[in-house]
Amino acid sequence: VGTMERNWMERCCEAAGINVHLPLWAINREEALNTMIAEDFEIIFSCVKSPFFDASWINRQLDRTALDDMKKMISSGLTPEQINDGVKPLDLCGERGEYHTMCIGGPLYKSKICLDVNDEPNKQETKQTSWKGNIHNSSCLWTISLKDDEGNK
Repeated sequence: VGTMERNWMERCCEAAGINVHLPLWAINREEALNTMIAEDFEIIFSCVKSPFFDASWINRQLDRTALDDMKKMISSGLTPEQINDGVKPLDLCGERGEYHTMCIGGPLYKSKICLDVNDEPNKQETKQTSWKGNIHNSSCLWTISLKDDEGNK
């Protein structure tokens, strides 16, 4: 995670004899998201995990309202049970595996990527592990569900 002393990718690349450049490592999360929003990148949530998110976040745009909602999640804190289970506070950029996104439009795109999305996202119940950290403490995850070429689910 971005606040750790070393990054997992650094360790892997070092073992493989590859140099790694991580320009976003340890930058201010809120500042990074505000910059992408201000520069008109169109970013949607493509995978979200409990305990912070639910299905309503799938295909939602990462905009100022979504950022504010995530900041509220952080300020509300964790329950004693979550703390005991090893859940860490939500990372605004999802660096603990809380969510994944897709950039479908923005200043670097010739045209917006159009997705034919089903109304209901895919839902997967997950088994929590004894490992600590948000990526392992999810009991459910949701992913974007796209229609096939014929418009079928």
